[in-house]
Amino acid sequence: MVIGWDCLPSGDVPKGRLRRPARCGAPRNDTLSMNENGSENLTNFKRRAFELCLAVYRVTNLFPRGEALCYELRQSSSKTVVLLATGRIRDTILKTEEVKIYLEIAKNQKWLAPINFDLLKNAYSLMADGLPQQGMGNGNKGEKIVTTPLPKIKKEKEERFIFGEAQRRQETIVDYFNKNREAKLADLLNVLGSISERTIRNDLAELIDRNFIRKVGSRKDARYLLSDTDTRIPPR
Repeated sequence: MVIGWDCLPSGDVPKGRLRRPARCGAPRNDTLSMNENGSENLTNFKRRAFELCLAVYRVTNLFPRGEALCYELRQSSSKTVVLLATGRIRDTILKTEEVKIYLEIAKNQKWLAPINFDLLKNAYSLMADGLPQQGMGNGNKGEKIVTTPLPKIKKEKEERFIFGEAQRRQETIVDYFNKNREAKLADLLNVLGSISERTIRNDLAELIDRNFIRKVGSRKDARYLLSDTDTRIPPR
């Protein structure tokens, strides 16, 4: 099921806070015109924004029922998809900053695991930093927007989406740890399928460096645990 930016489970929406979307009408003049290459590039960003939105919905399922922050975070995350779809780049960048603020609040309230916070915040930052800057409007009604054709995203910015693949793998690893608290390399090989052992080891090493997980034991007996999990190995 595709989740719209205003379509939230009734239990997650504080009473009196649900806002309906504006009625559809003629396109506003604060959108961005794009050439063929720009459209192709923007499609990648829209797909990533949608994936991040789904990730936000998953992590907010663990928020206290009826918590206002759950609604605000979901709405802001979904709105980034809508803004990108209509070419409003500057508004999208501002909205990603709003999402990151809500994520910070959720982490401080201990409703969001630090590892999930860091993964989501970094992913939103990478997306915002990679968005093309030319031809942006600020969304003010009646403002005349110069629609400069978008250049191709430079190679270094395309490489950020290659890193995005690692981000998605790490999100899968994080989901596994959230459910099971610990894992061996063989467990993750089964979950990730065709991903090589070396690649998974590199992902685990990065998560260890960021203090999200810890390694206990060595070689075949090595276990990986969430950093807040008791690391004592029970006696044999």
